[in-house]
Amino acid sequence: MLLLGSTLDGYVKEMLGRCQLWRDPYRKISRLLREAIELVDALVGGSARLTTTFWAGKWRSGPFRDEALARLRLRLEEALALRTVQHQIASILSEKQVAEMRVQEVFQPFEGIDALHHSAFAQPAWDVAVKRFHALMEPIERDVAHKLQEKLTASGLRGHALLREFFRSKELMAQPVLFSELAPAREALLGQLLQQLDVMRDEFETRSGQYGAGMANGRQMTGKNLPEVVHQIVLAKQLEGKTNEMLAAADTLLCDLQSMPRFQAKAQELHQYLDDHAQKHFAEWVEEVELEMQEQGSELCLELKGQLMEVNKDDLTLKVNYSDRLVRFLREVRQLTALGFKVPQKLQVNADIATRFYRCLLYTSDAADEEDSVD
Repeated sequence: MLLLGSTLDGYVKEMLGRCQLWRDPYRKISRLLREAIELVDALVGGSARLTTTFWAGKWRSGPFRDEALARLRLRLEEALALRTVQHQIASILSEKQVAEMRVQEVFQPFEGIDALHHSAFAQPAWDVAVKRFHALMEPIERDVAHKLQEKLTASGLRGHALLREFFRSKELMAQPVLFSELAPAREALLGQLLQQLDVMRDEFETRSGQYGAGMANGRQMTGKNLPEVVHQIVLAKQLEGKTNEMLAAADTLLCDLQSMPRFQAKAQELHQYLDDHAQKHFAEWVEEVELEMQEQGSELCLELKGQLMEVNKDDLTLKVNYSDRLVRFLREVRQLTALGFKVPQKLQVNADIATRFYRCLLYTSDAADEEDSVD
């Protein structure tokens, strides 16, 4: 495995050695660096699975770790981060400003240094070059912080939308100078996010019909062909995703702010509330369907245990015993499974039987239509 790691190290150096790491277009270099990182991750992940799973009992040295590959990956990430920060700054400034601030010259400290030479011997030279790079970037970042503040204010974005705009430049925002200069703007953003969590919960309770809103004829209005239980769970899942996105972005951009623990607690509380809502509706659906199957004379019970088709002895017409309720049951099982819920075994067995009946029905119906057309 060390030999494989050494071979991959050489391949990555050869691949990236064909281009100018600090001068070629950002899109080209960023793509190559990400591909190289993915290759390293694939080999590291494969080695870990071999030594912890497939060779368990025979391999006694713990998960395999290639220190050289670990250093290579770290260097690739650092180079990508440096190129990304410079690219994001250049995208905020005009061409004239880029020229005046000499943004294209910030990589001069790396001239004469092999960026992919990651040995312990070469590390001090790399560290010095990175330090000089940040020194050149500091005055540029201060000017960019003011311009970025003006741009975000003029955009009119608030709350989650503004957070996403911040997150688009997360590498740039993580730079100490911008992180400090934009502290007032980040404080204001966090206040907006706290208010938005309350709004999100109120809107969810309205849309889910908990206050009587969104109801029609005593039933919850749902999307086209969307069962009510699925509709309720989809509403909760959508808002859960938005809450998780807000938490992840805030953890990166707002982690140093005083009100951050309050925001985290409030967002986690909302997430738990939404999860409980989804689980409650799923449990109610399971209970309702199980009772309906046990109830003698219920439509679902008859359809699952009765005959699929009957022939009327008087006029020889064919009656199909496959109701809309059974079709809805199959749709509910399929959609709930797709949403990640584990349908109880008893219901799943009935759903499998009903699915086979449904396929037979379709086949019989097609055959009957074809025979009628021949006649």
